[in-house]
Amino acid sequence: MYKRQSETRTGSWIKVVQRLPVRVSLDPKELKDHPLRVGLSMEARVDIHDEGGQSLASTPATPPLQTSVYDQAGQEADQVIASIIATNAGRGTASAPAGAGAIAPASSSRAAQPAPKV
Repeated sequence: MYKRQSETRTGSWIKVVQRLPVRVSLDPKELKDHPLRVGLSMEARVDIHDEGGQSLASTPATPPLQTSVYDQAGQEADQVIASIIATNAGRGTASAPAGAGAIAPASSSRAAQPAPKV
């Protein structure tokens, strides 16, 4: 079945206008009373009838904001990944001795053989 680029894996259709980048300014007092959390969604209604304001191109750019909220989770994930790779390679880790959990190679007498012809 042919899938169009704009169709997501869930079958939802995404229109180009739904992915329009915008710059949003929030009231600091409102943010203090109702802080934003990661993963929140929103619904916005935009009235574009008044075209009398400044264009975005004439507005000075502000430096992008950054967060370190995911740094620790990334480090922990990297440690788990390194541990799994070391264990699978037979090197072990600081918490697991070398060879722990490693699978010994099969002997030639027990190696897989082709199925007999019937």
